[in-house]
Amino acid sequence: MKIANSLKTKISAGFLLLIFMLAIAGIMLVMEFEKVETSAETIINNNCTSIEQAQNMLNAMDQENKGLLVLLEGNREEGVKIIMTADSIMNHAIKIAAQHVSEVDEEKYIEKIKDEYGKYYTFLLSFIEKDSITTLTESDHFFSTYQQLNFATKDAINTLLQINEKGVKKQTLSMRDNAKRAIMPAIVSLITAAIFALLLNFFISEYLINPIRNITDAVSSFYPEQYNLKVTAYTKDEIKKLENEINNLIHRFHHIKNTMNDKNEKN
Repeated sequence: MKIANSLKTKISAGFLLLIFMLAIAGIMLVMEFEKVETSAETIINNNCTSIEQAQNMLNAMDQENKGLLVLLEGNREEGVKIIMTADSIMNHAIKIAAQHVSEVDEEKYIEKIKDEYGKYYTFLLSFIEKDSITTLTESDHFFSTYQQLNFATKDAINTLLQINEKGVKKQTLSMRDNAKRAIMPAIVSLITAAIFALLLNFFISEYLINPIRNITDAVSSFYPEQYNLKVTAYTKDEIKKLENEINNLIHRFHHIKNTMNDKNEKN
């Protein structure tokens, strides 16, 4: 019997195909999730870095305010030291934020921070170099201008902070939607595999279970005068071979019976 007509081959091929389809579904699911995770992870990491650096910038601004107060209290050396340290932290934070841009127009917001901070720090340095305020009018002008420049810089930093916080929320929602889309191909493959499993079950019932049941019923109802089983297997596999072998057995039985009858008649 040809291997292509083997019942075992047919059933094995069906189960292998089912396993293959389930494996494809699993691989597709894993690949899609990895793609979504990698993309979102990069953006969220950039957002978190920018948020962290924006907070460092705000802390640096607070330190410069503290340094100014120390300087005004008469401790020039300590005040200048605090301001210079805070300036170094500020510039480092701006540099790191510029290297982790992920949102639309974020570079523009970072440039605005540089511009506003440049004006603020230049004004602060001019006061440090002058080292004194001689009149009340001059004092009012200094603190009014300082406050405006300080607020403008902090406002630019807060804008950067807010767009990255919104970016994290957006990416979280996007990950949820992308996860749903990633699952869809796998769901389709699983549904297809389930349909195929039903078809495989039908195939086993139609071409294996039912023929065997029919042959069993035919053997049960067989009587000696018959020359063939009253059943026909419409296949070319082991079931058909079983039917043929049973019929051959019946023919041999009748041949032996006829031979014995002929001998008895001669005697």
